[in-house]
This record gives sequence, C-alpha cells and structure tokens, in this order.
Amino acid sequence: MSKSRYVVAQSEYGPVIINRFDNMIGQSISQYGWWEKDEIELLRWFLTACYGSEPEVEILDIGAYNGVYTIALARFPFPKVTVHAFEAQREIFQMLTGTVALNGLDNVHCHHKAVSSESGKTLQFPAVDYDEPANFGSLEIEPAVKPDFDGKRLEGSMETVETIRIDELALNKVRLMKIDTEGMEHKVLSGAADTIGRCRPLIFLEYEKTDFEFVKAFLRDAKYRSYYAQRPNILCIPGEIDHVKIDGAKSVKY
Repeated sequence: MSKSRYVVAQSEYGPVIINRFDNMIGQSISQYGWWEKDEIELLRWFLTACYGSEPEVEILDIGAYNGVYTIALARFPFPKVTVHAFEAQREIFQMLTGTVALNGLDNVHCHHKAVSSESGKTLQFPAVDYDEPANFGSLEIEPAVKPDFDGKRLEGSMETVETIRIDELALNKVRLMKIDTEGMEHKVLSGAADTIGRCRPLIFLEYEKTDFEFVKAFLRDAKYRSYYAQRPNILCIPGEIDHVKIDGAKSVKY
C-alpha cells in the first residue's frame, strides 16, 4: 500500500484521487467504484428530461469534494457542458483539481471558495488531520444545525477560505445546481437568488444540516416544487416545468 495519504481509485465515471483514510466517500469508491451513483443518474435523467433540447448547459457542483460528482456531471449528454466545481477545504480542493486533470476535462472550472450569501469574507475553521480516519466530506466550515464531523482537528492550527456568491459569476445558462455544503445550503441559495431567477435550474440540495425553514421559504417564493430524494437530499424543479412528473415521491411541504 502506498505510504501517501492519497491514492488513485477507479470509479465508474473515471479515475478519482481519494484519501485512503476517508472512511466514507473514499472508502465507497475504493470498494465499489462509485459514490451516490443513484443520485448522479437521477440528476442525469432529470436534466435531460427538463433541458435535453438545449445545446449548452452550465452545471454548478457546490461542495464538490474530490470531484466524484464533478467528473460525472462534466460528461452529461449535451453538446456543450461547463461545470463550475467549488470546494472549501484546501487539501480536498487539491484532490479535486487532480481528479479533473486525470480525467482530461477541460470543461471544468475549479474554485477554492466557500459558496455563501456574501463574497470576499474570510472564514476560519480549525485545520483537519487528514492522516486520521474520518468522513472528511462532512466537515462543517460554519456552525451547522446538526453537526456530525467525526475527524480529528489539528490543535492550534487554523484553515482559511474566502467566500463567494454565485450571483457574482453572472452565469446565464445554469441548468443544475448540486449543493452539498454541510449546513451552508441556505446561504448558497441566498447568494444565488438572481441566478436562480434568471436561469431556473434544477436544484439538488442536502437539507439536514441547514436552515431548512429558510430553504423552504426560498423555494416557495421562487416558485419551485420540491421532493424528497435519496436522504438527505431534496430535488427542486421550477414550477413552470410541468411536463416532468414524479410519481410516488414525497413532496416537500412549504
């Protein structure tokens, strides 16, 4: 076994750099060759069903981790796909960029940023020991409703990352936003309000750690209908897209 904490594992969507001490996402890729494959294929189906006739789409992978979603999203079946992948943890961001490079994906733009409701703010959080087993993808950058990070912190060492609002990017063809930011999902939505109103993307959002009441109010006001997908996520569809039906899924009550 390599003495490095990082190894390359083969996933169903291409090679992925993993931390061999990662006991969740990395372990799943190493053992099974995938992470949340059902969710990825669900998003592929819905994006195609809702926007399949469009020649160009932009996809936002917010909380991209090591790129396990990113490399799949970048290969979705459209003539032109551009993915913006955001990751706040510096060491995990380096894994993300390495994964993208290994897959030769020139349609992916990686951002070492914490997506939030304001831009240019510096967030500080205790640094993580990446040589001790943990679910590194569950790290909370800010206090969350239900924190569950199980890793070891490096005493006396702090990590910093700058925030960014999605609206600052002024994107015009966003058709999917996947948001997994360990409690900051409500802030992501707030900072993307103009983009959501202009582009009307599908939104796939983790809800258990965030301010879910804010999220529901935001989606209601933005005229989205939402459904519980594989826990702990919801799938949100613009209300005007009425030709796509979801039979049997539980609706999110606003």
